[in-house]
Amino acid sequence: MSKTLPCSTTKRERRPDARPGEILSAALLAFSKLGFTAARMEDVAREAGVSKGTVFRYFPTKSDLFKAVVHAHIGPRFEAWRELIKHATGPTGALIEELMLRWWRDTGSTPAAAISRIFLQEAQQFPDLAEYYETHVIQPGRDILQSIFERAVAREEFRNTDFEAVKALAMAPLLMLAMTHHDSVMRSALLAPNQTPEQLISKMVDVIVHGLQQPTGEVS
Repeated sequence: MSKTLPCSTTKRERRPDARPGEILSAALLAFSKLGFTAARMEDVAREAGVSKGTVFRYFPTKSDLFKAVVHAHIGPRFEAWRELIKHATGPTGALIEELMLRWWRDTGSTPAAAISRIFLQEAQQFPDLAEYYETHVIQPGRDILQSIFERAVAREEFRNTDFEAVKALAMAPLLMLAMTHHDSVMRSALLAPNQTPEQLISKMVDVIVHGLQQPTGEVS
C-alpha cells in the first residue's frame, strides 16, 4: 500500500491573511537588493511567490508598499524602545548605550537598514516618501532621545543644553552605519581599522555622555 507523503504548503496556498506580511518581507528584500527606484512590483511578487496582481490587491502603488514596509519593520521597534525607557532604573548613559546597540542589532545590521538607505539616497526623487520617513521614523527617534535626555536632566545626570544638536550627533552616525553596512569601501571610511560597529557605538555613547554630564563642582 503506497503512502501519500504530506506536501509542504506553498506560499500561494497559505491563508490570504498571511499574504500581506509575506509581501512586506519580500518587498524589504527587493528594496534592499535593488533600491526603491529599480525594484518593480514584479520583483516583489517573485520574491513573495505570488502573482503581481496579488501584490497590487494589497498595495495599490509602490509608494503604498514602501510605507507599509516602514510601518511593519520600524514601527514595532519604537514601541519596544519606549518600553525599555519606561522600565529603566539604571544610569542614563547605560540606557543610551543599550538603546543604540539594540537599534544596531534589530535594525541597522538587518535588511531593514535598506529603509534608511532609500531615504538618504533616493528621497529627493520621492518627496512623499521622504515626508513619510521623516514623520514616522526620524521624528519618533528624536522624540525618544528627547525623553532620555529629559530623564537625565531630571536625575541631575546631564546638564540642560541644546539637545537638538545632540540628537543629530547621535542619529547621523547610526544612519551612516546602516548605509555602509554592506559596502566595505564606504564602511572603511566610517570605522577605524579593526573597529566594529558596536565598538563605534559604544565610543559615541561615551563621548556624548561625558559631554553632557552635570558638573560636580571643583575638587578641593
